[in-house]
Amino acid sequence: MYVMMGRVSINQGTGNEAMTPVSNSFIESYMPAANDVQIKVYLYLLYAMHTGISTDEVDLADRFNYPVQDIRRAINYWVGTGLMDARFDQNGNLSGLHVENLIPETRVSSVTVLPARSQTIPFSGQAAASEPFHDPADPKRLEILNVIEYLMDRPLSPTDVSVIDFIRDELKFSDDLIRYLVEYCIERGKRRFSYIKAVALGWSNDGITTVEEAKQQSARYDKNYYTIMNYLGMGNNNLTDIEASYFTRWLEEYAMPLEVIREACEMTVVKTQSNRLNYCDRILTRWHEAGITSITQARAESTSFRTEQKKKKERAAANNTFNQYKNFKQRDYDYEALKEQLLKK
Repeated sequence: MYVMMGRVSINQGTGNEAMTPVSNSFIESYMPAANDVQIKVYLYLLYAMHTGISTDEVDLADRFNYPVQDIRRAINYWVGTGLMDARFDQNGNLSGLHVENLIPETRVSSVTVLPARSQTIPFSGQAAASEPFHDPADPKRLEILNVIEYLMDRPLSPTDVSVIDFIRDELKFSDDLIRYLVEYCIERGKRRFSYIKAVALGWSNDGITTVEEAKQQSARYDKNYYTIMNYLGMGNNNLTDIEASYFTRWLEEYAMPLEVIREACEMTVVKTQSNRLNYCDRILTRWHEAGITSITQARAESTSFRTEQKKKKERAAANNTFNQYKNFKQRDYDYEALKEQLLKK
């Protein structure tokens, strides 16, 4: 080693020492943004890839004196960058990692080489899966994953990442639209990725492709939802999934005008103080099946319905009275015995 003008020149040995090559691409493009734990985890897993050894999260935590949670965060980080793909067993335990081969010409005979790009590190002696993997992430993908992790205030799990990949790759949402989608759900207290995926599918079915369209859709339905809640005397409480499902059915599936829904809500409030959603749903379902789409039709049907219900009650009451008379049990008297008793007096 030679030192000159404060700079260190490192002389690579000329022997046949075993070594782990590190790509210049990693040093230049990935390492600057990574923290200490992430760099250590990546370098050790790269070493494991080239030496064919097995390891696991606990081993990594013990080796570098970090909590297991920090190791998981580091692995999730590299999965998010596209440099790794994780595989899990049926119990949700990490069973294998596939590390992106940034030096294609480098091959190590003790490591299974996957098609074109990846190499496998078995975890805890378990065989890693060999299914096709998500293509390497571009910088924009890494950026949106980091943004979502910041919004969620926690590291993303591989399952979370797969949901974002589905929305991005299959539904073709832009990164701006994905960010708004996540913010939209968080603002409503919904942080489950299953819920986020459901909203994304709904937007996709509605043909929403921009943030502006999503905002217009959200504003329209949010306003209508809370308007209906006020119609039913429910106030401005947080909207639950069940309540939203009712309102969505009335507005979208039944395509009921808001004024018709209001008519049903007013009838409900007058009639009952409990189970108002179910009661109102029965009214609107009846109107939907009758093809009613205007408030005039709704009121006419309600009048007819009440008249018919009244007639049914009257017929039921009449039948009940008749049955009571019909079923009246006549008393049986022994008139001869009564006559003898009277004569004796």
